Amino acid sequence: DRVGVQYLGNHQATRNRHSRNEKVTTKMAMYPSIFFGLLLLSTAKIDHVTGTVLDQEMRLASECGNWKTNNQGNVKVSVFCNGKRVLGSTRFNKFDGIVSGFCPDAENPMASLQNSAITAEIESDSIDSGDETVDEHIKHHHLKSVEYPKVTWKSNNNGSDHLLGGALDFLGSTQSVELDVSDIKYNPNSKGKVKISGTSTVVVPVERNPPCSDFYAVYKFNMHLDKVEE
Repeated sequence: DRVGVQYLGNHQATRNRHSRNEKVTTKMAMYPSIFFGLLLLSTAKIDHVTGTVLDQEMRLASECGNWKTNNQGNVKVSVFCNGKRVLGSTRFNKFDGIVSGFCPDAENPMASLQNSAITAEIESDSIDSGDETVDEHIKHHHLKSVEYPKVTWKSNNNGSDHLLGGALDFLGSTQSVELDVSDIKYNPNSKGKVKISGTSTVVVPVERNPPCSDFYAVYKFNMHLDKVEE
């Protein structure tokens, strides 16, 4: 009986060792599967990220082209005589802008804007101060809207930093005028994907305004542009 008990004890111990070895073997066999599974997941994640970057680059490349203002932006002007403001912030209701060869989300959008061909036009008789009497006076005596129906600015790629160099055709004469760009925004999911804001100062010929030895207008623009489909 003692021998039988010892045999049964040894047999059970052997079974326990086999069971432990099988568990260890099973766990070891699982490790490569887990490793390769994690590797596949990480590879899939990398591929996903890479794909997103590629998709973004392709989308940005497709956005390069010609852009035109829509009716969501605004252009306002304030007029100063000898340092004193004689006309408060007054808007123009009609204006157009074309930006040719612009890539809106480049690493340096300002550089891209400086290398673009830009034309902006304001219709003189669209000035709107909220007072028709004031508007008529400005149209006829200051803007000469019948003789000069438009104020036109064209870029000449002479700008630097946040400034856009250009030439302004105003009241029959041409002067160099820089646009000081304060902000460029790009939102691919909105109407008016590109928003460009800034200011410019235009000197008004003194001979047209004898009381003013220093007469100038400050234009503030906020342009919303959409890509022109070709």
